[in-house]
Amino acid sequence: MRYGYRRVHTLLQREGWPINVKRVYRLYRLDGLSLRLKARKKRVSAPRAVPLPPQAPNEPWSMGFMSESLCDGRRFRVLT
Repeated sequence: MRYGYRRVHTLLQREGWPINVKRVYRLYRLDGLSLRLKARKKRVSAPRAVPLPPQAPNEPWSMGFMSESLCDGRRFRVLT
């Protein structure tokens, strides 16, 4: 079976070993053990709603952030 270091720690505690999780992790990695993480399947997103056209003058159409950097390297963001 495939066990990660947390599961190994739980099993050792059930058997009565007074051991720390960090020590189990250190020994687990020292032996070169690791569980490969499974890649998650990409889910299909729901269809996006089409925004309604503006109904009145000066009605906002959309908003978004713009990012810029100054000559001294500092960055700032603006909501437009």
